[in-house]
Amino acid sequence: MRTRGAFLAITIGIICLASLWLPQSVRAEESGMTVSRMVTSTDVADREPVGVANTFPASVNEVYCFLEARSIRHNTEVSMVWYYEGNETALVTLLLKPSNRWRTWSSKKIAGRVGHWKVSLQDADGNEISAVDFTVE
Repeated sequence: MRTRGAFLAITIGIICLASLWLPQSVRAEESGMTVSRMVTSTDVADREPVGVANTFPASVNEVYCFLEARSIRHNTEVSMVWYYEGNETALVTLLLKPSNRWRTWSSKKIAGRVGHWKVSLQDADGNEISAVDFTVE
């Protein structure tokens, strides 16, 4: 019995210590994060969007959503949620680290799906922080 109790105490202690060392995420509003740029494009090169547009031809293979965030004081988890004609098609979770400027992106294969698209940037609770709409025609 004493061995089980000691093992449990040690295990709980290790978990508590690990939680201090592992990166923790906070809500976007708590991190001080602001969105300075959120655009859709045909590519990303050298951490910058290429072919920025809100309308793409049906022949486009993939669309990127590029995010530039500023004033991030803590690790912050956000998600880019991709919608096609109002239906969620993908959710990409991203970790933003403390920085004055952080750039990141996700992409979606379009596969000839013409119509209205939206990418919603959401906090860890699913609240929309920013959004960008685009059309494939």
